[in-house]
Amino acid sequence: MRALKLFGLLLIIVELILVLAFVAGYHYSHDWRIGLLTLGVTLFVLTVPWVGEARLQYDSAGGQLDAAFGWWGRILIRQAPEPIRRLRILGIPLNLGKKPRQRKPRVVADLQQAARWTGENFDDLVRLALSALKAGHELAWEAKELRVRVQSPVQTPAIDQAFSYIVGHRRLGPADIEVTAGGSRRVQVWYRGDMLQAGLLGLTVVADVRRISPPGPPNG
Repeated sequence: MRALKLFGLLLIIVELILVLAFVAGYHYSHDWRIGLLTLGVTLFVLTVPWVGEARLQYDSAGGQLDAAFGWWGRILIRQAPEPIRRLRILGIPLNLGKKPRQRKPRVVADLQQAARWTGENFDDLVRLALSALKAGHELAWEAKELRVRVQSPVQTPAIDQAFSYIVGHRRLGPADIEVTAGGSRRVQVWYRGDMLQAGLLGLTVVADVRRISPPGPPNG
């Protein structure tokens, strides 16, 4: 329902932009054909980024995430064998640099601050978690491809063997899920879906995130 409302709001905004584009073109040239041309160009610019597929590959071995957004964007993050953080927009590679060095945590103070912040935003955090779960469910159910491979999830042979026996290799709707035992822990995910749907569902989660107040600066 929330995604539907957001889609309706975006549709109204897009229609308003198109009307303004036509008015601007007509006002500038006093020719309705130029107004229609301006409207068409604006519609093309608004539509093109959502054409194509959203693709994601994740591999816990090496800490690699490779996500492509249609034809225009891609982000690659890898921890090993060589750290890489790279963003590519319209074919132009941008190096995101090294991961910023994090400060050494003060365990007690940080835990107290985290607990206080969680208590202040508990209702919104629950709403965000439900929104993210719903968005993830819809993305998974409407995916063109979704494969998940989990190897030795617990790292205890008996339990891993039990998981491997219970889950094994199954097909749940569009999702292909496999759990195996033996070797080191490893998680691999492959996803492929429509850009437009992924974008709309992402916006619903972002809308819920914006309702949560950011944590304040640490005391002291």
